[in-house]
Amino acid sequence: MAEVTTVALRDVLYSGNSTVVQSLKHGFYEPSVRAIWAGGGPALLSKLEPFYSLKKDQVTLVPANLKSVECIDKIAIPICGSGFHNYGHFFLDGLPAALQYSQALPSGEFRLVGNHLAEWQKDILHGLGLLPFYHPVTSPVLFSKAIVSNMLAQHLPYPTRNIRPVFDKLRFLHGSAERRERIVFLSRRSDTSRRLLVNRREVEAALENAGVEIHHPEQMTLQEQIALASSSRLIIGELGAAMCNIGFCDPGASVLDIQQEGYPDIYVRSMCHIMGLKWHLYVAEVDHARMAARTGETPHCIFRVDVKALMDAIRTITDRENLR
Repeated sequence: MAEVTTVALRDVLYSGNSTVVQSLKHGFYEPSVRAIWAGGGPALLSKLEPFYSLKKDQVTLVPANLKSVECIDKIAIPICGSGFHNYGHFFLDGLPAALQYSQALPSGEFRLVGNHLAEWQKDILHGLGLLPFYHPVTSPVLFSKAIVSNMLAQHLPYPTRNIRPVFDKLRFLHGSAERRERIVFLSRRSDTSRRLLVNRREVEAALENAGVEIHHPEQMTLQEQIALASSSRLIIGELGAAMCNIGFCDPGASVLDIQQEGYPDIYVRSMCHIMGLKWHLYVAEVDHARMAARTGETPHCIFRVDVKALMDAIRTITDRENLR
């Protein structure tokens, strides 16, 4: 698990377009620019934010813009870093810290900041009681103060127990009253650009024949996803953002995490530990021949699942947990 730190800064420039935090006195808050530096360095930041200029690989403020920037005499609390538009990163990067800070500060003194919200993001903030405090910022604004945390940058790969209040509060609000022993598979059928399961049709047909429910989270509302997870005793899923829905399971539920060989241990195991769930791992074989034959850089990974081995794994879990 990651170490968590919080920093309070004065005179902070922030834009939800890049999610970069800059103290006029101390410079950039490193976690807020980490992904940008890795993805293209200062040149990428100057491209994302014309507010900055690039000179000899150094990013500087454009003086004329600084004089005309909007100033807000409030405390800014960023709710997410560069993963703002990703379902998993939005839940795990920054939002847990923002929830805690908002509960500790008088409501009139702070603004939660980020880019314009999608409907699912509005639903999350509404459920957490945070939507009234949200202030979209798509061009640089100078705030008198800011409270930031290193959770803004890649808290998802190694989450800490700070995530639990977010999921618990939403589960209590939208969780299903049903206590069926549901066994569900969270399908990534619509994603063919990042991780491609080449024998998906065969895998999902075998799961359906065994009575496993197949669900597509991207087609469901937030409330439907929470109700589904909270009424499930076993969730099966491939590595991806939708697997953070396991946070809505009741403690004691089981998770079968399908990961491709050679992948690092991402976040599902840590979430299971934090949320009181039973973690099981199925390691899928990378299709090296198709990986070698692909054109370009996508999909990032091509893999296949041994259907018999997967069904044996599910049977072992259900027998052990007395699931039907």
